[in-house]
Parts: sequence; structure tokens; C-alpha cells
Amino acid sequence: MSFLSGLFGWTFAGEGQAVASSDSSKQYSFERLQQLYNGLAQFRESDLEKSGEGDKLIETVRQITEVLIWGEQTNNSQFFDFFCEKSIFSDLVHVLGLKKASKKVKLQLLQTLSMLVQNIRRQTSVYYILSNNHVNRLMSTNMDFDDEEVLAYYITLMKWCSQLSARDSCLVLKQRTN
Repeated sequence: MSFLSGLFGWTFAGEGQAVASSDSSKQYSFERLQQLYNGLAQFRESDLEKSGEGDKLIETVRQITEVLIWGEQTNNSQFFDFFCEKSIFSDLVHVLGLKKASKKVKLQLLQTLSMLVQNIRRQTSVYYILSNNHVNRLMSTNMDFDDEEVLAYYITLMKWCSQLSARDSCLVLKQRTN
């Protein structure tokens, strides 16, 4: 079962690999987002143990982030709606908590989530991020807070989430008990 269509289970076939496009209209198209998602949906958790697979995941997540932010900035709701429909936010948080995920993968996911939270503009996008217990799940995710780099990215993400919730006053965040 694929992690992004069911919740996590990866296999990355070489053909699903993300490739940067020089044409920005193709790079930031809805079709491109679907293509990136399809590649991401093929990953399996066990692929995180294979050499180079973490790098493929990182690049795919980075490109998805770019496309989503572009969609938000151009006020094209189709992009973020797809992100919500496929539960990508929840799945990224799930990967963040996996023991098999390398520090490099976790840092990219923390950066990605921070960038998404910082750049969402539409009220429905804000509501999606702050609803469905996404932020609470993120706060409950076990991470290596002894690692200063992980901690710094996590704090940045939490700061943006709290600013987002304060700005829109639509959710009270659960306090972390650790």
C-alpha cells in the first residue's frame, strides 16, 4: 500500500523519479504536481534503508514544495486542493517520525513543512493546516531534540504554526508535554 495514497509504504521506481524541468510553465503545472506525487507514492518505507533513496525522496519533496508554493502565490487553488485531497501533509509528518528516515530526510521535511506554513495565503489552505489535528500530530512526533539542527528547524516550524494560528485564530494548539 502506498504511503501517500494509503499511508505509507514506498517503492521508488526509476521512472517515477523527479526531474527538474527548464520550462517553468511545465515545472509549475498541475500535471507536474501529479507526476511528482505519483513518484512519491511509489516509495516504500524500506526504501529509506537503500543507498541514495533518501536523496530521491528529498528531491521529490523539495520539488513538490516549490510547485505548491507557486500555486499558492499565483492563487491557484487546484494545487493545494490536490495536496489536501492526497493527505500529503499528514504523510510528510508520518515520515518525519520514522526511525528509518535519515537526519537529512527529516531536515528536508521540517524545511518543507515550514516553507508551506510560511507561504500559504488562502484561508482554506490555512484552515486545512490548522484543522484535522495536523499540528497536534506534528507536535507529538518523536524527533531527536538532542540534535541542535533538528531542534532549530523544529522550533522554526512551530513558530510559524503558532503565528499562523494566532493570525487566523481558528485553532488552539495542544501543549507539548515533554
